[in-house]
Amino acid sequence: VELLKSNTADFRRLTGSLRRLGHHPAGSKGVADLRRLARRSKNELQEKRLALRLENLLGQRLVGWIENLILLLILLLTGLIIVETTLAARGPLSQPAQAFFAWADLAICSVFLSEFLLKITLAPDRLRYLRRHFFIDFLASIPFGFITYQAGRLDSLAGEASLLRLLRFLRLPQIVRYLRLAQPVVRVWRLVFFLLRSTDRLVRRNAAVFNRNIVLFEPD
Repeated sequence: VELLKSNTADFRRLTGSLRRLGHHPAGSKGVADLRRLARRSKNELQEKRLALRLENLLGQRLVGWIENLILLLILLLTGLIIVETTLAARGPLSQPAQAFFAWADLAICSVFLSEFLLKITLAPDRLRYLRRHFFIDFLASIPFGFITYQAGRLDSLAGEASLLRLLRFLRLPQIVRYLRLAQPVVRVWRLVFFLLRSTDRLVRRNAAVFNRNIVLFEPD
């Protein structure tokens, strides 16, 4: 029923775009509007088909439980990143604190990446799904904090390890230096993407409430 309502709404918007297209002598702007709407409709249709496949595979209750878990983990990891950034600004973190944040990052991001792998496996158009979810779902889910922590540990043990030459050959010290320099920027970038991800999930979760054809930005 919800899918039928959504498709009906898409059809009405498509009809409106066709009418606007007829009012333009050259039609270029109307064609651009129509193409954007077509891409948006394809993306939304794929999301709905993917949701139906997930429910058929796991059941509606389990899918809802997973969605709630992912949303909770997004908020949890966002809070951990904020706390870690605040503590790091006051001074270097202790070894136990670094280990805690790193392993928490790995554990939570493993759940995110598992969900992404499941969805891209079931997606009708995997390439389209990857393009749409690459940044906020995949790239932001890479455990950058854990990678930086482990690279720093290997660098600190390089003087005692027998693989010192290999580590130098792999330019590990330079890599660790670049990772540490980029860490504050990556933290902010991950916070932004997690905010977008949580907002997107909340909107989709309350689609029946927000499905009122609210236009935030409309071209002239």
